[in-house]
Amino acid sequence: MPAIIPLNRRIEVLSHYWLSPLTSLIALRGFFYCPCFHSWRIQQHSTPQTAIFSYLFALVENTAHIQIWAPHSKTDITVAFLEITLKMPAEWTELLVAELSEMAYDSFLEEEDGLKAYVVEESFDEEALKGVLARYQDLFSAEYSVQEHEEKNWNEEWEKNFDPVEIDTFCRIRAPFHESVSGYNYELLINPRMSFGTGHHATTALMISAMGKEDFQGKEVMDAGSGTGILAIMAEKLGAKSVFAYDIDDWAFENAPENFKLNDCEKISLQQGIVTSVNHPLGDYDIILANINKNILLDEMEEYAKRLRENGLLFLSGFYEHDLKDIETEANKYGLVLKGHNVRTDWTAAVFSHSQNA
Repeated sequence: MPAIIPLNRRIEVLSHYWLSPLTSLIALRGFFYCPCFHSWRIQQHSTPQTAIFSYLFALVENTAHIQIWAPHSKTDITVAFLEITLKMPAEWTELLVAELSEMAYDSFLEEEDGLKAYVVEESFDEEALKGVLARYQDLFSAEYSVQEHEEKNWNEEWEKNFDPVEIDTFCRIRAPFHESVSGYNYELLINPRMSFGTGHHATTALMISAMGKEDFQGKEVMDAGSGTGILAIMAEKLGAKSVFAYDIDDWAFENAPENFKLNDCEKISLQQGIVTSVNHPLGDYDIILANINKNILLDEMEEYAKRLRENGLLFLSGFYEHDLKDIETEANKYGLVLKGHNVRTDWTAAVFSHSQNA
């Protein structure tokens, strides 16, 4: 059975909670599962399903709070697939996802009244689907319908649905296939593969907005869980003297250097690991950036405080506004005092100042 990981608050791919090869992803507020994600990564966009997955993410990102993108390739991929809509009690969707993921289904979108499952047309076995539903008929009833999607060039569709992100006139974040536009203080190029941090998710935009309000000139910065490297890139653009970034995930470790090169960054060093395993080249920092999730932030708060110089700033995001009190309470234990916070669609970014006398 695939590992279904109930992650807190936001989609995360964290080997802190690695169960086996990662075989599914879950985002709260509209679950989106990808049971074949791990094998797709190895194939590096060699299958049509991967392009479909990219496209589906582009379609649901705003409603399901998804911010992981499958790899992009210039290869044209044309394929027909089916959308299976299952009307069923929401509490049983995880069970059904586990069953269908053992078959040929590539991705799933949980809705309030059931589940959507996606499968390449040639791989669809209706009798097998009926068998699965019959197996659990004593637990729940389910009705399904099948909709065929026309053959398309999914890479082309993916590009259409991946829009640049504009944060006021302060910053514009675009992919290499977008045209450059004037009128912004900063323009960041991010090649959207599998890493978190393309700017589309509210937490990334909140962090960049908060960073623009603080002084990074000549500062030494750490980017914890760097994903695409977007925050590290922003820190260098804002004048940081040096930036140390790290992430535990293979695809982030591979993707970030591409983005550093795209943005002509020369002051960022990157390691693979977590805060307690990486070799910190600077020892401690003037500014720490951590856009992760509530549980990880709470677990690692003491580690951040240890590495933050007096009067240094800690930028945190990846949690909801109602979680801010828990974050602040934990931060206060280590001399971290809330300086301010911003909210966007209930997601929150907070800035703390480090005072050893607090």
